[in-house]
Amino acid sequence: MEESQRQELVQFYHDAFASAMGSGVYDDIEEIWTELTKLEADNTPSFLQMAAELMSRRKDDLAGKLLLALARFYRQTGNQDGRFTVLKEAGRLDPRDEEVKAELADYYREVRADHPLIEDAVRKCGLLKFGAGVAESMAKIDVLLKFQVGDIVHHPTGWGMGTVRTIDIETETLTVDFEQRKNHSMGLEMAARILERLPADNFRARKYMDVASLKAMAESAPEELLKLVLRDLGGKGSLKDVKLRLTDGIIDAAEWTRWWTGAKRAAMRDPYLNVSGSSVAAVFELRDRPVSHQEEIIGKLRAARTLDGRITLIEEYARNLKSDESTADVLNEIARMLYEAIEGSSDPAAIMQTALVLDDLRNLNPGLSVPEVELDQILTPETAFAVIDGISRAAYRRRVLLKLKELVPDRWTEVVAKLFFESGSDLWDFAAKELVDSKKHREATQAFSQMLARFRDYPELYLWLCRSALMDKYPTVLGEHNKVDLIEKLLNLMNELTRTIPGESKTAAADRKKLLSKARETIGLSDFKYIHPIVADSSEDEARRIYNAANSCSGLTDAAREKVMDVVIAEYPELMPRKVQQVEEDAILTTEDGLRRKQAEFDHVINVEIPENQEALRVAISFGDLSENAEYSAAREQQGILMRKADHIKKELTVARLIEPDSVKDGEVGIGTAIEVRNTRSNKIEHYTILGPWDSDAEHGVVSYLAPLAEAFIGKKVGDTTRVDFSETKDEYEILAINKAI
Repeated sequence: MEESQRQELVQFYHDAFASAMGSGVYDDIEEIWTELTKLEADNTPSFLQMAAELMSRRKDDLAGKLLLALARFYRQTGNQDGRFTVLKEAGRLDPRDEEVKAELADYYREVRADHPLIEDAVRKCGLLKFGAGVAESMAKIDVLLKFQVGDIVHHPTGWGMGTVRTIDIETETLTVDFEQRKNHSMGLEMAARILERLPADNFRARKYMDVASLKAMAESAPEELLKLVLRDLGGKGSLKDVKLRLTDGIIDAAEWTRWWTGAKRAAMRDPYLNVSGSSVAAVFELRDRPVSHQEEIIGKLRAARTLDGRITLIEEYARNLKSDESTADVLNEIARMLYEAIEGSSDPAAIMQTALVLDDLRNLNPGLSVPEVELDQILTPETAFAVIDGISRAAYRRRVLLKLKELVPDRWTEVVAKLFFESGSDLWDFAAKELVDSKKHREATQAFSQMLARFRDYPELYLWLCRSALMDKYPTVLGEHNKVDLIEKLLNLMNELTRTIPGESKTAAADRKKLLSKARETIGLSDFKYIHPIVADSSEDEARRIYNAANSCSGLTDAAREKVMDVVIAEYPELMPRKVQQVEEDAILTTEDGLRRKQAEFDHVINVEIPENQEALRVAISFGDLSENAEYSAAREQQGILMRKADHIKKELTVARLIEPDSVKDGEVGIGTAIEVRNTRSNKIEHYTILGPWDSDAEHGVVSYLAPLAEAFIGKKVGDTTRVDFSETKDEYEILAINKAI
């Protein structure tokens, strides 16, 4: 019978069934049912729906009879799933039907013939007992047959893995040898609820029974070991999930990086494993069907929506490339896709990046079938910045400069010199090194001189210049610049970065504060060790300039200001000013609020920042290859910063002293006073409150007693005047009013 005829007949009998149900005449229902079993026997849901309609018309006996007939038909055709589904529905219709129970007993005998206790279970469960319910008997037999002697099981609450040793159907008990409890007896019903039965090829079962074979597999077939773990995880798992299971008795934690490097390559080549995500957050998934690595990369490239996405995929593919007869074809297909994507394109950055990727592919396969991309009109000194700005990847931006050097060797330096002022910070070190390595010292010196002259216009660039100079990164050209000038301008810049600009947006204010933080890091590099040689090599006048600039720099923390000034005083003691007020040696005076803030800062470092850093270190170490692991280097550097920070705050807290209200003198400026002063130069009235270093708030006029401005006021009375030397100006103040602030 042709399919079209079969479908016509199926529809005819369904229409006939609907007509019979509508008329309430059921004489032909059994014949209709029989014909449909011949035409669409495996359409079990359709038969169940018909039975439900009969039951809705109170034709339960007819529905039960037809379902039982269908179950027997399924038994003959070998459709055991359909048979069980239909018998279960028939048992729901008549819970004590002896024919249904007998059919179910035969069903269990057939499908569980492998179980040595099947007959005992059938007898015990009630299927052969008159009056026993179908549902209860089915639930009972499922419990009785769940385990076999020799099964590996897992106890979820601490007893670990175990092996089933005995099963007694009569008493409904079993005994298990657990890792933590031998020869333990349990009821079968309890065991069915709490024990997880593991197949013999399950990862945990194999680890329990034969861990040596898994260790051997880790070296000989790491991809197969990964599949075992993923099956245990339900088919999908993260790198963290996999590592957690394998470093628990299979792979030594110290060997993880070495093992994972090779295992990842093997996994990416396995047709049944899909590896996605970054190295940091790789995700593994078992496939239903095999997909070759070549098919996978081509499919992913076609699905990728952006050029950056395609480049990431190609780089990953190249890193894990295994040469075989298909490699050249795949590389040609990748190259063809890339080349077609830029044909007719007017995006110079996309064309440039594609050309660079094609160069990489050509290195892997010199016989690449696509032509080279013509770049003469794409990359010129005039278009270079548009190309660079259109590329987000730093590595490719650097390669654009090298390609420009190759295309126009006589003019590339003019682009590099402008690049400092017209491009992002990721290229500054590269550009400087290229100029120096190419012995373009004159061009480099000119560029650095412009940075020094325009430090206010390009503050981030100037900070980079200062760091490079302090660390002697480019001594052949930066050595010609006076480092005292660099430091003085840096301190002046920090002063300006503390000032709120009228009409400044929140974003601009946040950017300004970030720059101030970078500036503080720059001057404090390696605990100010780079400041020492500069002061040592300076004249007294130059040292005084550094001292005065630091003394008046509101952008420095009090501790940093003291550090810089101490470095100067150590070389030139004569520059030490006369102390106006004596405070207990090494003590830090503060208010209760200031002390709470400092303690909270310490607690945050100890309880939040350091644990986060430790986790970052742990994750970074797991990536492997620490010599080229940027995440590891950054985490290690941050670890040192945090440990020093915690130690510094701890020492400060041990010498903290509260400012006592009784210690504040009436009529005299001191710690704990609020003053009103007049700047005699500008004639402006200003207000300051002098408290501890942990209370400082420049925006609200709260200054530390350690600050130069406060030192100039302390000890003065109403009517007194005092001079304050700032880096670029000298101001005089008259004391107008003095009040207690605490």
